[in-house]
Amino acid sequence: MSKTPHICLVEDYPDSRVLIAAVLQSAGMEVSVAEDGSALNQLLQSGVEPDLFLLDLSLPGEDGVTILHRLRDDPRWEGRPILALTAHAMAGDAERGLALGFDGYLTKPIDVGNLSAIIRGYLQHDEGAAGAS
Repeated sequence: MSKTPHICLVEDYPDSRVLIAAVLQSAGMEVSVAEDGSALNQLLQSGVEPDLFLLDLSLPGEDGVTILHRLRDDPRWEGRPILALTAHAMAGDAERGLALGFDGYLTKPIDVGNLSAIIRGYLQHDEGAAGAS
């Protein structure tokens, strides 16, 4: 049996945190939530090891792009998918997000009907990449 996917959601808006966590949990995923970069640091220092990160871009204090770079610089998270989660949905925003180093770009409002399938797609892609030589 495969391991339960563990998703780390960094989102400052409480209603979005609750909704996204509930959708992913109902799909059989474990979800850890943080409202900002400081809370994420505490979570990761506590031993949480996510398989995928969902980062809001507009956070108080440290923004999602800064957190992305910090995670990419940490060898513990090498190869883990990091997805942007944002209300920035203008033409070109997704391309800019991918150019910054995000593996995917999800816009709000979130499509709750497809969210778990989208996340599983990134997790399966990551497993396939890890198994390739």
